[in-house]
Amino acid sequence: MREFSAAAPLITSKREVSGWTLNSTNIATIFLDDGLRLRRFTTQAVQFIKLIPSDIGRPITDIASTLIYPELPTDTLEVLQTLVFKEKPVATTDGRCFSARVMPYRTQENKIDGVVITFTDITLCKKLEGAVQEFSARERQILENSSDAFFFLDSSLAIISCNLAAERMFGRNTSEVQGKLFTDLFPETKKTLSGKMYCQAIAEKSVQSFEYSTSTAHCPGSYRGLVYPQTEDILVSLQRSESGQKQEIIP
Repeated sequence: MREFSAAAPLITSKREVSGWTLNSTNIATIFLDDGLRLRRFTTQAVQFIKLIPSDIGRPITDIASTLIYPELPTDTLEVLQTLVFKEKPVATTDGRCFSARVMPYRTQENKIDGVVITFTDITLCKKLEGAVQEFSARERQILENSSDAFFFLDSSLAIISCNLAAERMFGRNTSEVQGKLFTDLFPETKKTLSGKMYCQAIAEKSVQSFEYSTSTAHCPGSYRGLVYPQTEDILVSLQRSESGQKQEIIP
């Protein structure tokens, strides 16, 4: 085991590790010894590494995983040598993305005795980046400054992002609604904005329209909605209908 360097960021002692993992229940974590053998893991790690209790003591390189992280052994050994943590984004074969952070672990005797590796799910952030990159800077500025509300949704109709007009419409910041279903925030749209409409927009690469009315306190009135197909996600705009009358959609 390696002596502790005061300059290194470390996770310390089994008691502290236990409390630390309990306080990070949404973060997948694995613990390896200095031979890269598995010591313990949190249940969240099972979603991308096929771990079972009997794997304790096995080299992490021998355990099946959906992580696309061939540098894991190299990064781990480097952290053990330098005592400097490493962090990088890594993908999985099923399309998710995680921020992997490798940190030294020291014992109560102040000696390095392996590493702690955490995996924070950043899939939503990456989706947002991808959706925004489909627009030029000028188009993004137009959307952001538009008086119409625009929402980026994924294939399940969960919100990825929205513009300022959308934030004003429902009285919340983007960060408060990311990951929430659009149809849960606007339940009146469940009958019109459906998976079928989404599939039709993607398949035909055409704009689809819908209308709905709501009496909710934060955005009462009648609205026209447009669904714009993107490569993987969709863009939905909401515009208040004047005097509650339906508006003709001009091709």
